Amino acid sequence: MEKTEVSKDPKIEFLKKNLLYKQVKFALYGLIFMLIMGVFYREFSRPFFKDLSMEDQIFSGYMLSLAHGHSFSLFFLIPLGLCFFTFLIADKMDKEKTDKLIKLKEEFNRLTNINFNELKQRYASNNGISINQIIKGASFSNLIYSGRARKIREFTVNINTNIVTIYSDKSTRGRYELLKFEENNSFNRKFVKYHLENLTEKQLQKIDRKYEGNLLKKVLQINIPDFNKKHVIKKVVVEWENILKKITNLEKKIKEKEKEIDRMIYELYELTDKEIDIVEKTFS
Repeated sequence: MEKTEVSKDPKIEFLKKNLLYKQVKFALYGLIFMLIMGVFYREFSRPFFKDLSMEDQIFSGYMLSLAHGHSFSLFFLIPLGLCFFTFLIADKMDKEKTDKLIKLKEEFNRLTNINFNELKQRYASNNGISINQIIKGASFSNLIYSGRARKIREFTVNINTNIVTIYSDKSTRGRYELLKFEENNSFNRKFVKYHLENLTEKQLQKIDRKYEGNLLKKVLQINIPDFNKKHVIKKVVVEWENILKKITNLEKKIKEKEKEIDRMIYELYELTDKEIDIVEKTFS
């Protein structure tokens, strides 16, 4: 999911504008009930109001209906009260849903703004060992790439059980498979993956200028910070994966809330199932 500026979320802005529509609609319902009550009691109380204008007769009839204990008064007051109560509940529910979505998106944006490199620097030093040193200590390694490409581009790291495979993007489509090595410590495997995959464009350019040789030779010289300090590696990996987990859960909750808001918009416009299907297919 892409980061969204919460204050400009189109669905939330739409609902905020259309809450006024609901308020006016319910106010009109109340006015209609009031006029009906006034007209009703005007007809039954015409002899008392014969010297008043029609507007004053209706208003006086309405006031009499409020003061009078007649069962017909309750007949109109109960629906009016229910209408007003329904409005309050609906308005409160709409506001709760939009406020909840805003909070979820604010938290989502906060977490997605956390950078792995910043998290890593919080606990790890700039010292470490090179990938070449790591694979020399591995029980299995396979240096695969033998081409002439030199430009360092974004990395992809696949983990299959305890085998780590490092790829680098090509200038066009596809990736170069560079090397494989065995790493039995799960936190070490994940740290290598997160470190390489989160290198910024600026960091990649720095690596490209700093080292000589083809892609494989340059990659072998990349430093993995504090790789020999298990407690540091574990701390960084655990915290990063907790953040990723929270982001995934938030994405799920945001989608659920957006579906609720979609239903609110459909109800607002009284769309049929067929119209809803067209809208969802158009904007999916």
